[in-house]
Amino acid sequence: MAANSDDDFVLVGRVVKPHGLHGEVLVKVLSDNPSRFDAGAQLLVGKDPGSADLMEVASARVNQDRLLLQFAESSSLEDAELLRDLMIFVGRDALEELGEGEFWEHELIGLSVVHRNGEVLGTLGEVIDRPAQDLWSIQTPRGDVLFPAAQPLVVSIDVEGGTIVIDPPEGLFD
Repeated sequence: MAANSDDDFVLVGRVVKPHGLHGEVLVKVLSDNPSRFDAGAQLLVGKDPGSADLMEVASARVNQDRLLLQFAESSSLEDAELLRDLMIFVGRDALEELGEGEFWEHELIGLSVVHRNGEVLGTLGEVIDRPAQDLWSIQTPRGDVLFPAAQPLVVSIDVEGGTIVIDPPEGLFD
């Protein structure tokens, strides 16, 4: 894996904690592709892509709107405990092509957020998935501000230029 950089990989999930006694883990999914976690899938699991181990999904099931994974390499509570808080990655080449105006979450994190009047408001720190619309956590000098990433409020996104232009509701950034 030494020939690859961390930029060659994308974060698709995070192991939250063990579940049960037989090696299953609860996973926070950060991917819009549910088949990514199907039995037989090969995923990198570790603190970062460079130190991650390739693991095979033995089984996957949904339990109360949560994804439970069993890796072939994890058959006990002790094995699962070693996976706690580790990240799950896939190679960037495994990503699907997006349509125009669609972006991967990892492409947006770290972009400068600018008011439509030109004022720099902060940096996009996190995308919070919600059923109705995503919320963006924008890091500002006065603290984090949650911003609804709705079509009329997001004026433009320029990933290559490193900026997101927004038209926030009045008073949100005061």
